[in-house]
Amino acid sequence: MAGLAFILWAVRRGWFGIVPRFFRLLSGFLFPFFVVFAAIGLVAWAPLWEFLRLFRVSQREVQPIAGLAVIASWFFACMVLLVRRFIRWAGKRYQHHGIAIGFGPLYFYFRRRRAS
Repeated sequence: MAGLAFILWAVRRGWFGIVPRFFRLLSGFLFPFFVVFAAIGLVAWAPLWEFLRLFRVSQREVQPIAGLAVIASWFFACMVLLVRRFIRWAGKRYQHHGIAIGFGPLYFYFRRRRAS
């Protein structure tokens, strides 16, 4: 799973040359899922817990917390990527014109870019 995630990341970064847009979009969609499945597979991997037993780490106590941490960090990373993508999309489409006082807290004022 981790190997497939790496290949999807390489496709997304353009290491294999020009790839059709469909495959770039598909790799962008599948990459986060492959990463989370690889991380959960690592948490469930028995040799990891055999190794950690040497350091007196109890699988029964730590594994649920580690699984929850993997899923929570994956969710947080997906939210960050979504917000980043929205900001890039809005940056191409709208121009920032300062801060306006709105109903409630301050907010950024954007105006649609003119077609040139």
